[in-house]
Amino acid sequence: MPQVKGFPETLAEQVLDDALGSGAAVPVLAISGLQGSGKSTLATQVVARAQARGLNAATLSIDDVYLTRAQRQRLARQVHPLLITRGPPGTHDLPLAHAVLDAVAARQPFAMPRFDKLADERLPEAQWPRLQQPLDLLVFEGWFLGTPAQDDIALDSPLNALEREADADGRWRRWCNQALAHDYTALWQRCDRLWFLQPPDFSVVPRWRWQQEQNLQAAQPGRHGMSRPQLERFVQYYERVSRQALHTLPAIADHVVVLDGQRQVQDVRCARLFHQEGHPQVDPPLGDLAAAIGDHLGLVHPGALDALDRLGDLLQPAAHGVLHAFRRGGGDFDDLGDRHGLYSGWRGRPRRNTYPDVKDVKARARRC
Repeated sequence: MPQVKGFPETLAEQVLDDALGSGAAVPVLAISGLQGSGKSTLATQVVARAQARGLNAATLSIDDVYLTRAQRQRLARQVHPLLITRGPPGTHDLPLAHAVLDAVAARQPFAMPRFDKLADERLPEAQWPRLQQPLDLLVFEGWFLGTPAQDDIALDSPLNALEREADADGRWRRWCNQALAHDYTALWQRCDRLWFLQPPDFSVVPRWRWQQEQNLQAAQPGRHGMSRPQLERFVQYYERVSRQALHTLPAIADHVVVLDGQRQVQDVRCARLFHQEGHPQVDPPLGDLAAAIGDHLGLVHPGALDALDRLGDLLQPAAHGVLHAFRRGGGDFDDLGDRHGLYSGWRGRPRRNTYPDVKDVKARARRC
């Protein structure tokens, strides 16, 4: 299948305009999307458009702040053997990520970390690109940026063969979820805008990631990466948090770019409409409802989970209608999804237990 060369330039312009309109002195634009969805491609396009306007912009990937192999080996010995593999929450050097963002905000020179995926090792600091001029924009991209932790009950059943065979007691996935809950929120809060590249479902991810792996190897002939069976196993390390991202980010992100299975843009949605200024969201409870149905029926096959994900998507418009109906009737959905801790907005805005009236909704839609 031919590779996607890039997203429409109009989309890159829209993303750039949104970031620059955030009001931050040096905006940090977060682009989140599952493996192979085109995050790096869009980030590169946004930086190119910014530079064409005379702005100094750069990209940072959350992949570039993975722990070194030695650090992951130590975690594998001390916590769980699966932590030797990079990717899941808990395998990133978060102080390094914060140090980069501190330097960006202070408009100071700094070196941008880089990770060599084929070598599975962070590059030596001497090989990091040095940025001498202050940035006007940082594009921060990553496969689970903005994703909240799961509820503990969702961790009880293994999700795939990796979890059944290598994490039967759930120790690894609970440790990663705990890291996501307690260590990553402060990093998410430093982003001024969040865009989510939404695939049709998780089933496309192995194919997309394999295409990415082939591109990596083609760009560096003579070096060896993963085989297809190795990659299929590798993707399972990411599956749980990826599905959580699919459940939650459509309601958390400022904008959602809806993709088809070929990574073609189908729609761009202003998700900010229903969560800005503390207004509650609908998607996370629906996502958990689908997951609860799956648990009750014993549906753990990925195909069944994808079907339930789509059920949540179908219920979404109806749920928004119910919210507005109750708003007109003076109802309050204070407890709807309250346990998710998401309704303050993904950057920790103070929560209000009220809903926008029709005029407010239309005004927000115009601003998006």
